[in-house]
This record gives sequence, C-alpha cells and structure tokens, in this order.
Amino acid sequence: MEPQGQIDHKAIRDEASLWVARLDSGSADVEAFERWRDADPAHAAAYAKMSRLWYRLGQSGTILEPPEPVAEPAPSRRGLLRAAGVIGGACAVGAGAFATRTFAKSTASTRPGERRRVTVGPGVAIDLNTDSKISWRLQDGAPHVWLDRGEAAVTVAASARKACVLKAGDVTVDLKSGEFNARLRGGSLDLLVLRGTGALYRSKTSQAPAAHLEQGQSVVATASATLVQKASTEALDEVSAWRRGEIVFQGAPLGAVVEEYNRYLTRKLVIADPELSRLRLGGRFTNSDPSDFLETLRSSFNVRVIDAGADTIVLTRSE
Repeated sequence: MEPQGQIDHKAIRDEASLWVARLDSGSADVEAFERWRDADPAHAAAYAKMSRLWYRLGQSGTILEPPEPVAEPAPSRRGLLRAAGVIGGACAVGAGAFATRTFAKSTASTRPGERRRVTVGPGVAIDLNTDSKISWRLQDGAPHVWLDRGEAAVTVAASARKACVLKAGDVTVDLKSGEFNARLRGGSLDLLVLRGTGALYRSKTSQAPAAHLEQGQSVVATASATLVQKASTEALDEVSAWRRGEIVFQGAPLGAVVEEYNRYLTRKLVIADPELSRLRLGGRFTNSDPSDFLETLRSSFNVRVIDAGADTIVLTRSE
C-alpha cells in the first residue's frame, strides 16, 4: 500500500493532466477549472507542471493529428481518471503522442480595486487593471492573449522575438515592440498606442489588416467597423492614469465619472438625483479611495454624500 501522500500526489497529477487536455480541446468548464486550481496550491503547481510538459511535447516536433472522432458512450468518472493517468504518465516520460497543435491556456484575473502583472511570453508583460481577466498561450513562439474582460496594458520589449497577438472578440491586433492599453467596452475594443506600432484585423480570417497603428493613436474597433484617430495629450494621460493608481477626468459629466470610479470600488457610488449626473467636473484622484473626490463634491459642488451602509454611498443635492 502506498503512503497517503503519494496517492494524493498522483491523484492531483492525474486531475491536472485531465484539465490540461480539456482546456486544450476547448471542452473545459473554465469556471470549474479555476475553482479546482484555486482550491489548493498543490493543484496550481501540478497544473503548471503539466502545462509545461504538454507545451514541450508540442515543441519536440512529434505532434500528431488527433484521431477521427468515434461515437462512444459517455465516459464514466473512473474511465476519465484512468485516461488522465495515461496522459499524465505519458507526459512524465515525454511521449509526444498526446500533444496537439494547440496548448492549454493559462489565465489571470483581478478583483475590483486590484492590479496584477503577469509575463505571458519572452519579453511580453501584461498589467491587468481592476476587475479584468485574460487568458494566453504560446503558439509558434508568439504569445496569443485573449482579453476576456476589463482592461490591460501590454508591454512588448524590444528584445521580444515575436509580436504579441491580442484578441478581443472578433478583433485581433498584432502588437510589436512598445506599450499599448486595451479595454473592452461592450462589443468593442478600445486600444491606445502609447509607444510602438501594430496591425489590427477585424476578423479571424482576415489576411489584410483593417488598420496599421502608430504611436499616439487611439482605436475603437468592432467586427464590422474601425475608428482610428490621433489621441490628445489629455487622453493619453487619462487612459494611462490607472497604472499610477489614479483616476483622471477633464470636463466629464458626474454620471460618467461615477461609472468609472465604481470599476475600482467594492462600495459603489450611486447618484440619487438625475440632474446631478450632468454636472461637469475635472480632477485627479486616487482610484482606490474616493475620500478626496467625495470631499471635493461636498465643498465645491454642494453635493450631499450619504453613507447608505456597507455597500453604497449615495450622492444627491444638498437642501
């Protein structure tokens, strides 16, 4: 009988191998995977190890085409675990028969008010803003990054051998050496080129770029339209302010300011008076703490700030 620690270690390795295979094939429940990975540091470590092995198998040149699908009854849990054990054992001995043309994605996310930096490939780093999520993998040595939610700043070093391929919905952007800020807004991608160049494609099958991007340009893109224009100095400052822990606005209506501030706050701001939403103001404040912002509203704009409990702060006109 094996010691309990060895049995647990093997079971975790088998589960990690199965998750790698599911994620690679696109059949995984991503939320379920994230719950499993985050439940125990040993899960995350085993998954990282199996992902690296899986990737190295693909790089070894022994990539095989997957077999033709065959109709089979739904596998039992025992059968799935047995299959995972086969995959894990094959990875451990370096058998390339289980590699495919694509590799499991890694993911990173942030909660409201949190920022995080991750390295997604050689010379490519991504800073995630509040309440954001990305997934990524290496393909032919190039980092392919999916912006699933929120906002991210992409830094591609001059030493990076290949461009970073950023994907958001049906829009794909090749980002060469430089700094870029990308944000999802509904069905559109807002991209600001802080430094460097890039090329934007509006569909996954496009051969020619819809736009060539240069330093200082801002882009709003969907699957059907692209708007490219020169960004003002003020716009560059506003968009990049979050990386300094700030929120900056100039002549913006209070409704838009509150919407932007609430991205960073767990205790949300609520405007009770619709007329107040149209009040225009500007300033530079800390995005993690609205105290100075609220004091400015009180003292300069005659706004009443009401503590409405643990989750809400209400803004209304003073009597």
